[in-house]
Amino acid sequence: MELEEAIKILKEDLEHTKKANECGLATKGEFNKEIEAIEFILNHLDKQEKMIELMSKRIRADDIDEDICQYQGICNEYECEECIKQYFEKKANEEDNSNVKD
Repeated sequence: MELEEAIKILKEDLEHTKKANECGLATKGEFNKEIEAIEFILNHLDKQEKMIELMSKRIRADDIDEDICQYQGICNEYECEECIKQYFEKKANEEDNSNVKD
C-alpha cells in the first residue's frame, strides 16, 4: 500500500466515523478517541511533509553531489528539491528494509 492510499483511507474513515457519531449510529462520543487519533496522525504526516519540503529547499544545489542530484549543475531549484526528497526517501526505505531483516 502506498502512503497516499493509506492517507486517503484514513481521511475517508475519519469522515465516516464523524458522520456515525453525528447521526447517532454510535453511542454519543463513542468514536471520539478514534477521531482524535486519526486527526493527530494526519496532522503529523502533514507536518512531516512540510518539514521535508522546507529542508529540501534549504539545501542548495552547490551542497549536494551527484549521488543525490542526477541533474548536477543543470537542474532548476524545483528539480533539486525533488532529487533531495527522492534521495532521502530512498535512504529511509533502505534503512527500513534492513531493519526488517534483522
